[in-house]
Amino acid sequence: MKPGIYKDLDINTYHASVGLSSSGIRLLLKSPKKYWFKYISGLSVDDKSSDDQVFGNAVHTAILEPGAFDSRYFVTEKITRSGKKWQDILAAAGGKYVLFDTDYSAIQSILRSISEVSIVKQLIGNGNVEQSLYWNEQETGSLCKTRPDFFNEQCVIEIKTTRDASKSEFAKSIHNYGYHVQAAMQLDGIKSLTGSAPPYFMFIAIEKEVPFVTSAYLLSERDIEQGRRLYKKALVTYQDCINRNYWPGYGDQLEEISLPVWAIDEDLREVNYV
Repeated sequence: MKPGIYKDLDINTYHASVGLSSSGIRLLLKSPKKYWFKYISGLSVDDKSSDDQVFGNAVHTAILEPGAFDSRYFVTEKITRSGKKWQDILAAAGGKYVLFDTDYSAIQSILRSISEVSIVKQLIGNGNVEQSLYWNEQETGSLCKTRPDFFNEQCVIEIKTTRDASKSEFAKSIHNYGYHVQAAMQLDGIKSLTGSAPPYFMFIAIEKEVPFVTSAYLLSERDIEQGRRLYKKALVTYQDCINRNYWPGYGDQLEEISLPVWAIDEDLREVNYV
């Protein structure tokens, strides 16, 4: 793909296209060998869309593009994904994603939950939805890509379904899933292609179970900068691996290993208790 903003690029085409995404960056940070296996080796088999992925994408569509929902999803009773009845449903869906009626009911409950959070209505207005951004990172020249859920001149918004949308627990999710890396890449991608980045990056966190509690969070500048350091470090690693044609795992030397500090403290508490 050439650098630019693509407004009507299908999500599957985006995922299959060349370019370093935040998902790839997270693999590089964990182990370049994992990145090589998934994206370069040709040995990795792409998984079909899981129920969770279909549900998550349907939530995004219902919130950000409600007018497109019926053209993308076919709602039916929940059945086993095999046998003649399932094949009949696929035929009736005509290429649409199949969404079970239980998930459709959950999405309606999520929309009601979101409507009770007044700030969400203020955040999502006129803007760009699910647009694909490709740009060459300035320092390494690497082609990067990202696909913000929503952005305009004031903010970028990512919608995340999560087990726990409370502030303390969602902060852990930001770290565990590298959402701050994603944030930095989206802001930098927008700036590279438009000349300026929105001043704010926000999350709408939606719990996956009833009553689908919803929270809105503003990501700190400190965390965005940390995400930026991490993805730029990964890009340097990527270029080094390309140049050397060597994709290391966790290390090829004998290393001493120790229990983490928290485990030692826990063991000491157990000993002292006894």
